[in-house]
Formats: sequence, C-alpha cells, structure tokens
Amino acid sequence: MGGFNTLIGDAAAWAADSLHAAPWERDAIRAAWRQTVDQLETTSFDWIPAITLREFRVPVDTPARGVRGDTLAGWCALDSRLWDQALAPATRQLARLAAGAPDLIPAVAIDLDAAGVGTDSYAFCDPAWRAGLAGLPGDTALGTERRERLRTLPVEQRYDTLLDAGLLDAYYGALERAVARRAAELRGQARRLDPELAFALRTTRFPSDWWALGLTTGLAEPGSAVVLLTAASAVRLPLARLSAHGAPAVHALELVPERLPAAAWSRLGRIVFAAHSGFWIPAAGGTPGRSRTAEGPLSPDSLARLIRRLGK
Repeated sequence: MGGFNTLIGDAAAWAADSLHAAPWERDAIRAAWRQTVDQLETTSFDWIPAITLREFRVPVDTPARGVRGDTLAGWCALDSRLWDQALAPATRQLARLAAGAPDLIPAVAIDLDAAGVGTDSYAFCDPAWRAGLAGLPGDTALGTERRERLRTLPVEQRYDTLLDAGLLDAYYGALERAVARRAAELRGQARRLDPELAFALRTTRFPSDWWALGLTTGLAEPGSAVVLLTAASAVRLPLARLSAHGAPAVHALELVPERLPAAAWSRLGRIVFAAHSGFWIPAAGGTPGRSRTAEGPLSPDSLARLIRRLGK
C-alpha cells in the first residue's frame, strides 16, 4: 500500500492442516512458506498471506440452502465447521507463520470473493436460521410460541415469513452480530500467537451485507483497523459508519492498469491519497509480461514509472 512494497496473495493455508490435506501437501506448503520468507527477507517487501475461502472443500452434507429451499454448493455462513475446521485452523497457521517473521508479515488477509457464503441466498440455512432467531431483539413482537413455530419453519417459507412480519432487517442484523462474534474469536486466537497481527479483507465491493460487515466488525478493534481492499471509490461515509459501530477500517483502492490511460496516473494520486489510505494492483495487472494500460502492453519499468506518478 503506502510503501508500494507489500505483496498479498493466497497462502493455501488449508494445505497446512491435517484435517484437509495429505502429509505431502502439508510438507509442500510449509516448505513453500519457508522459501517465500527466506527470499523476501533479502528484499524490502512485506508479505500478507491470504486465506481464500473458495479453496476449502465444502462438506457433502452442507446445510446451505437457497431462499426457495434449493441445495447450494457452498458453505452455510454459520455452519460451525466453516469456523472451527476451516477458518480457525487456517488463521492459526498463518498467525504462527507471522509470529516467526514479525518484520516481514504484518497482517493476514481473507479473500471474500467467490466464497460461496454471505449473500441473502445463504442466509436461511439451518445454522444461520437458528443464530438469526436467537439474536432477534427481545422487543420484537415474537412470543415464545411464535418463536418456536419459526424454528421449525421449512427453509422455503423463512424469507417470506420474516418479510411479512417486518423482521427481515432485524434478522440480518442478528446474523451480522453472530458473524462478528465468530470473527472476534478468530482475531483472539490469532492475537494469542502474534499480538501485533493485523487483518485485511479483500472483496470487490465495499462491505455492505451481513456477512462482510460481520467479518469487518469482528476482526477490527480500537487501535487496530482492518485494511479493506476493494474497488469502491466512494468510501468516506461507509468508513465513518463502520467506525461509529466500533469497527475502525482503512481502505486501499484497486487500480487496474489496463483500464487506465497512462496520462491518468498523475491525476489519480490526489484521489488515492486524499480519499483512501493507499492502493493495490491485482496480480495480473502487476505481473511482468502481462501488465498493460488502456493503450497497450507495459514493461515492468514502465509500470513502476506509472506508480511513481501517483506520489507526485
């Protein structure tokens, strides 16, 4: 970000856990981590290893269901296995890695794109339903008998029932709080291994749904802002709302060289550093031989010159 020298990428953390990977896979990924650390220690680069949710194998008996009850090939966001058998082990593995290289690894990232969880389509599977109902405010017009009827409601009737009762927003709020609690547990486990570890979230859109907002809120705490890596340009008000809810965050804006004419880079600096805390370039845009602007291919030196224009 600000130093132009941080690498963020998938660390294949799932492969380091005995529950998900064969012994040879665990040995291979740990050797790759050691090699990465050894090589980066001779440079001025930092490394933020990322957890990519889509790489975790979805259980064959996943409870994920769509609004109409259809089976979905993804995780239910509040399935305990997602947190206890996937996210928590991966986070601990990377926290241990960071603790062994504190000057090199300042943070761990979670890539939310293509995660297969978090959208409204996944909000009504059984684990989410139980958590959402349990988290509804006590002042809602739900007596004990009605709550019990809701608990046994078929999946395909849940959305419409909450909508008709005017409880949909309260339900999504309860899901957000449930996700935030689980995310805070992740943060606590990681900080016990590396007290200085920070967190980043990569997502195309600025966090706005109950899943992404819950993760942001749970991973943040006063004095330790979450770094949000998104393509959103208007972030001042959303960042203020997060801060007001006790979730301090800073934002890095995605820049895609192939979408930008070379002449635009000198003007972008005012936007990037006035409204944002930095920028990031996706892998293809910064890969030697694949970099290009709207006018055509770029050499690595040419891309570096464009980046330097941002600071002028």
